[in-house]
Amino acid sequence: VLVLRNYTTGTDFDLNCKINALTTAGDYSYTLIESATTNAAAPATVSYYNSTVFGLNNSLIDNTDGDNSLVLTVNDYADTTANKTMTAFEMYKRSTGQKTVLQSFGSVNTTAAVTAITLTPSAGTWSAGTYVLYGVN
Repeated sequence: VLVLRNYTTGTDFDLNCKINALTTAGDYSYTLIESATTNAAAPATVSYYNSTVFGLNNSLIDNTDGDNSLVLTVNDYADTTANKTMTAFEMYKRSTGQKTVLQSFGSVNTTAAVTAITLTPSAGTWSAGTYVLYGVN
């Protein structure tokens, strides 16, 4: 379990995750459910992906608001016989100003044990944030 708190970059950005540096098309299959908390009447957006990264948002994250949080879980990370499943829960402020709640879930097409988790902003470089990693022997 990876917890990322109060993160931001120097410019509005998307947040992506890679496991063991995998970047081949189809390595990550996932679903995003995203809802702006400032508009309760608007339905949640559901998106499906088969991608080179595990995407952690569908809308640009506002770089001026560091009040963002993410909890990422890679299930059975040490197993070497089955593909990995992942879940993410995130709260962030969109570049359009809306606070947003996101749930993402899917799989990583690898039976290798997880040895690296890389979080990468689509633009800019990290300018703030802390993390805690739980469950590692």
